[in-house]
Amino acid sequence: MSSPPWSFSQQELEEQYRERAYFSQEMKVSKYELYREDIKDLTDLTVSKMDVYMVINVLQLLFCVMLFTEGMPKPRTTPLWLHWILAASSGSAVLYFVLSIWLGMHASIAAHSFGVRLLTQFVPSSCGQGGCFSKL
Repeated sequence: MSSPPWSFSQQELEEQYRERAYFSQEMKVSKYELYREDIKDLTDLTVSKMDVYMVINVLQLLFCVMLFTEGMPKPRTTPLWLHWILAASSGSAVLYFVLSIWLGMHASIAAHSFGVRLLTQFVPSSCGQGGCFSKL
């Protein structure tokens, strides 16, 4: 007697379960690869933005130092209070740009280290400690 067309063997069923498990594992691996790529993109965006800010702030600091050294008005032609105001504003601008460079450098380092922390502690690697194939 022949078997009905809707029946199948236990071996075919096990093969389908195995294929489903492999496909599920591949999807999990690709999902975590996308998570890792997104984290890398976001941290690289922040780091590159802070690097651009630091370059601009260094240029502004150089312009401020040039103004402070070469752009001072000639003595005896302008009043003394104007010298003090120019020196105070140039000095505060130098302090502002130094602080801005320092904070930009700190933000760049913090973003990079936070990205590394996210990648190593919170988003598992593709397999993670050999647990990928334990259920197969």
